[in-house]
Amino acid sequence: MNFRTWLRTELNKRQWTYAELARRSGVQTTQISRVMNGSQRGGPDLCIAIAKGLELSREQVFRARGWLLAQPEDPYGPPLDP
Repeated sequence: MNFRTWLRTELNKRQWTYAELARRSGVQTTQISRVMNGSQRGGPDLCIAIAKGLELSREQVFRARGWLLAQPEDPYGPPLDP
């Protein structure tokens, strides 16, 4: 799922408009609109604002944006068979 689809799903769950997300995020409605229509990708600052507006962790939004892995990797790798 791409970021726009993810964000649209989050807005639909809450029954929010772009304007409501913008108000809660402290950004302009045009910024949200540009992300949603694909003319702007949304940088880290906007994603942090969206996380605040949606009351989600930054990590959740960064994962949706594709900047973090879906599942954190195990730093020790798979267990070894003796």
